Amino acid sequence: MIRLPLIEYWDDENNKPVVVSTANPLPVTQTDLQSLQLLWIKIADLESRLEQLENGGTEPEQPEQPGGPEIPGEPPESITLNYTETTLVEPGVVRQLIATVLPETAIQTVEWSSSDASTVKVDQYGLIMGIKPGTATITAKTVNNLTATCVVTVKG
Repeated sequence: MIRLPLIEYWDDENNKPVVVSTANPLPVTQTDLQSLQLLWIKIADLESRLEQLENGGTEPEQPEQPGGPEIPGEPPESITLNYTETTLVEPGVVRQLIATVLPETAIQTVEWSSSDASTVKVDQYGLIMGIKPGTATITAKTVNNLTATCVVTVKG
């Protein structure tokens, strides 16, 4: 049995949130591991970057390129998120935001940001983590500055 970090997911069958923690382990099969592997990498990366920031570090600088990078594809026409608002039951809980950029042939690059990173952190993949009780707005932005937002409330 693998012990998962504190994660909240929605149980559609019972229509309620379920919290999984190391105190409440969720058995995971071998086939589940492949699906979960990328999520754990994202969580570990986010936790590592959060620890670095909490210890006085800074986000790595993205090198500026004159005129911007050449990215094949057409400009996006729209962007939406899988949540427009969501609540995390306590600090430490993570949730995945998913951006849908249309048309499918458009440049799929999305930049994520938080209005209050001391309350809710977001990584480059849209994985959010509650840091302390409060509310923050997560914004997903396309290469041509279209945006979609999700208001995240962290309970405590």
